[in-house]
Amino acid sequence: MACLFCRIVAGEIPASKVHEDADLVAFNDINPQAPLHVLIVPKQHISTTSDLTAADEALVGKLVRAAAAIAAEKGYAERRGWLTYLKVEPLLDPIRSDPRFVEWLRRMHLD
Repeated sequence: MACLFCRIVAGEIPASKVHEDADLVAFNDINPQAPLHVLIVPKQHISTTSDLTAADEALVGKLVRAAAAIAAEKGYAERRGWLTYLKVEPLLDPIRSDPRFVEWLRRMHLD
């Protein structure tokens, strides 16, 4: 079975897309933890950042530039404290669900 993100990229699972090009799909999180919470995923399946190779450098750069462009489009370019992070490994999930992290993230987006 394909991963969740691959199924979203393939259109098997609906998503509220905010950007799509030949390499990336960006969509609103279904359980946002901040006023602007967008997930940007490559169309190419990459399980973890540990699986990235030198051949993926342009793709990673494109992911970061897409995050900045979406933030600017949504009015966040001039705001202090907007956050971009990479989901590195599944170990990050417990951190994201920690109420202290969620509160910190909320404050970062509201300051």
